[in-house]
Order: sequence, then C-alpha cells, then structure tokens
Amino acid sequence: MGANTGKIRLLRLYQYLRDNTDVDHAATTYDLLDMLAAEGIQADRKTLKSDMEVLTSEATGHAVAEVAVTRTATTGTAASLSCRS
Repeated sequence: MGANTGKIRLLRLYQYLRDNTDVDHAATTYDLLDMLAAEGIQADRKTLKSDMEVLTSEATGHAVAEVAVTRTATTGTAASLSCRS
C-alpha cells in the first residue's frame, strides 16, 4: 500500500458521495467498497467506517452525513450514506 493510498481513498469517497448521492439517493457501504475496488483501492468495512468518521468530523469542514444503517437477515448491515451540498 502506498503512502498516499489513504488520502486517495478519502478523496474518491468524498467525490463519489458528492457526485452520486443526496438525501434521497444514498449509497450503501457495499456500493462504496465496490467503487473503490473497481479503482484498485483496497478497503474493508472497518476502513470505510473510519474514513467516514474523518469526512464527517467538524474539523474537516466536509458536509458528508451518515443517513441510516439498516440490518437485515439476508443482506447483513448496510450503511446508507449521502453527501450534503
């Protein structure tokens, strides 16, 4: 893993959420992991959770918000995320 992989991952997550989500159109954790994998960026649910905490912290000034977490017997846990403008 390169030294800038974490920064690149955060940037791509922010860009994806900004461009593809809103309050009415969220992305699941699996959507985000699939997008990162398609770009050759390794991540797991724990990494994604940590990245979202960075993006939602007051210190960063980013307007990313976790909208909902759903748990079902068939799909497991899926966090729906959206980017506020």
